[in-house]
Amino acid sequence: MLALALLCRSTMVLCADELSFGRNALAGRRQAFRQRCRPLPRTASAGSGSPQSSLLANHDRTALWRKGPARHTATPVTVVTYVFGEIRHLWATAGDPGLQPDRDRDAMDPSLHFLTALTLHPATEARAQARFLTLRDMPALLDLEREKWYDDQAASQADLRARIDAHPELAVGAFCTRTGRMLASLFLKPVPDDFCQRVLTWKDCTLLPSPRNSSSLFGISLSSRDPLGVDALLKFFWPHALKGGWRHIYLGSPVPGLRDWRRHHPQGRVEDYVSRRRARLPADPQLRYYHSRGFKEIVCVKPGYFPHERSLDHGVVLRGAIPLSALSPVWQALSLTSVRRITQPLTQLL
Repeated sequence: MLALALLCRSTMVLCADELSFGRNALAGRRQAFRQRCRPLPRTASAGSGSPQSSLLANHDRTALWRKGPARHTATPVTVVTYVFGEIRHLWATAGDPGLQPDRDRDAMDPSLHFLTALTLHPATEARAQARFLTLRDMPALLDLEREKWYDDQAASQADLRARIDAHPELAVGAFCTRTGRMLASLFLKPVPDDFCQRVLTWKDCTLLPSPRNSSSLFGISLSSRDPLGVDALLKFFWPHALKGGWRHIYLGSPVPGLRDWRRHHPQGRVEDYVSRRRARLPADPQLRYYHSRGFKEIVCVKPGYFPHERSLDHGVVLRGAIPLSALSPVWQALSLTSVRRITQPLTQLL
């Protein structure tokens, strides 16, 4: 227990830097939270007729903030405090199969009010579900590739097969729970932590040999026809990434606004365009999208990175920190089931 306390103390600062939500972004949520929410009572009358009281009477708050679409608010310190509280509880009950995690204790704990939904919603069934891909998904993968990429950009059947065979634990797909249609796919591969110094193009990145020891992943491709699919991918893969000891994900992004900007700034540098900001966000629409997904660090700009007319064939290598990955020794010591249980309530913050 002393070692756990020392690890918690030494990693809180690291976790604060790696959480995908920053303090500035949370300031508005905290203010709205104070205005719209009051601390919920510890007990509630089942006969009051109020939706909140009836839900609390059924002790279903955990399901609400796990599955409900409401916004949440948190601070890095409270998130880390929650994580270590869950780990401590898991270790306390690990030796006795008769002791099950007490969800009522967690749901009614005042220290977890940062996870309370601003507006209570009934739990709804997920519209997208993610899982690891297999070769049986090849027809759906090819259909998605043809829809979202040009002929000179789309992966062939041989490319897709090679990606799945090489790293089946890093090939993820999201599917509609009603129709079974593929909504999104994600392919990753391990790369050296300093791989950017060794490559010039996207193709170079895909051909790098996998290192024995690395904490970095490279996003070969992310294809999506529905934002819900991307959300499902991230929520599914997060606990697997933590359990695997991964710390950072790199990806190459086009900059589709570069061509129009160059028309008005023929002598302008690409780096100047990439660094432009509007309301503290990247001016380029694609960089702004990836910024909202946690890829906020611009590592380098690569001319001739991949064929993309609006980007003038330029690519920007971005890096995103996997939230809470500073606790890598803790996650690797836990079972995947325990990692999922701890992180599931926090997936709304991704």
